[in-house]
Amino acid sequence: DLPGKAGVRLPALFGRTGAGGLTLADLWLASDAQLRLRFEDAAPGADDEVLSLAAYQVAGRSPTVREVGRCDLARGGPALCTLGLANPLWPVLLVVSDATQTIRALDLVPFPSLLRGGLHHWELRASAVAADDMRDVANLSATYLHAFLRSRRHDARRIDAIRIDASDATGTETLFTGAVLDWLARLMRVEVRLDRRPADDDLADHLAEQTASLLPPADEGRRRGGSLLLPADAIPTLHALVSALDDGSPTDEPAPVDPGPCAFIVQPRFSKGAVWSVCLPWRPGLSEAVQPIDRACGFPHLSTGRATPSNGGIARTRPIAIRQTDLLTMADPARLFPRGSASPAVLTGQGEPFSGSISICLLLEDVSDTLAPLVDSLRFQSARPTEIVVVGTAPRLDGLPAATQHVLRALFPDAVRYLARDPSATRGMALA
Repeated sequence: DLPGKAGVRLPALFGRTGAGGLTLADLWLASDAQLRLRFEDAAPGADDEVLSLAAYQVAGRSPTVREVGRCDLARGGPALCTLGLANPLWPVLLVVSDATQTIRALDLVPFPSLLRGGLHHWELRASAVAADDMRDVANLSATYLHAFLRSRRHDARRIDAIRIDASDATGTETLFTGAVLDWLARLMRVEVRLDRRPADDDLADHLAEQTASLLPPADEGRRRGGSLLLPADAIPTLHALVSALDDGSPTDEPAPVDPGPCAFIVQPRFSKGAVWSVCLPWRPGLSEAVQPIDRACGFPHLSTGRATPSNGGIARTRPIAIRQTDLLTMADPARLFPRGSASPAVLTGQGEPFSGSISICLLLEDVSDTLAPLVDSLRFQSARPTEIVVVGTAPRLDGLPAATQHVLRALFPDAVRYLARDPSATRGMALA
């Protein structure tokens, strides 16, 4: 271990030096089933040595730790290594060994979902202070792991139930995936159940069966904890799951209180766009009273079971949940943009603007087809097209839908050329 800031001890692979002169420069989740690491050679010119990096996880319903991925690391320059994962949320044990099977380094990634590409990465960004992914992940992972172990060791009261407002659920939300339900039940010991069912009875039965199939192990001696009410499109943050609701000192059971709204993060699930951190005031009962009747809840509610907000581990200004919303409709032309409107401009590295000619050919299968959303998206390209050729079955441009004519003439008045084609011609013949 290497000493970190503020007394936090960082794992070896997060440090400045690594096994065999290799330094771990970066790691991220390439997909739900792949962990990717980038190593740099800290001692170029040394003798070549091939090391082996293996990843171990709890895989399947068995508590047995198994190897889930392995790759070779060669000295002599930057190296990318991709390891398979059984579950992108379960801890990952990394083992570096040499040709003689001698272990050269060990490391644990307790919360891989904090990495880029993970479900909780924006939780990391909301609490990051070092502006350094590697150090931020290491520090926050160490803090969360300490809180997780301490709350279990002292049997502190914590969130042990998640209630889902599924009235607007579609069944495709992240919270209903097997990987998330398995992680919540078996590692976090959290029960997931429906608080409000969707109107579709078949969907309601399916979701109820799915959540009931993965329940945490029974623990009769465990103290009753709090519950978290979430919208169907939300997942709990790691901060909410690992923190204690109190220090475990009270022996009596305080009177329950009305649940209150908590801070949360809003991020787009499929499209690119801005990410928001929302912090609501603690007003038990008031926020719920002003919500529309028969509508799904729009923010997380935490019920601690105490008469006053806790001064213990959970801070109500810290995000308790991450909502994954998609504000774009299926017909929104912004889905065709090369990048989100709120994304920073991409630097191409070219000193001069693009000066080449770009011709775009648009083929209309029917006179009633509208090109308005597609043409509208072209104006956001960094290099505007110099010619737009529209090939359609109408005798001339005036025969196209009014919306298509308007957007073509308004956005590209001097770049549009229309060609009429034989309706019986194939697509290839028409484009030729």
